[in-house]
Amino acid sequence: MVKLIEITEGFSGSDITALAKDAAMGPLRELGEKLLLTSKSEIRPVELKDFVSSLNYIRPSVSKESLKEFENWAKIFGSSGV
Repeated sequence: MVKLIEITEGFSGSDITALAKDAAMGPLRELGEKLLLTSKSEIRPVELKDFVSSLNYIRPSVSKESLKEFENWAKIFGSSGV
């Protein structure tokens, strides 16, 4: 879990959702045509390697500069949640 947090630094909630959805397809992609003949119980669980592979396609959509601007705005105008 710590590694997953490290490799997704700077990802927005939407980016994480897209990454998780793509990574969830990893075990299915790995089976290829065998998927049609494989029972649900034989499909492996999602692993870190699926997330790492998905990082080739899913990138952070918000720059670090934009995040800093938002944090500054939130400090001035937003709620801290406290």
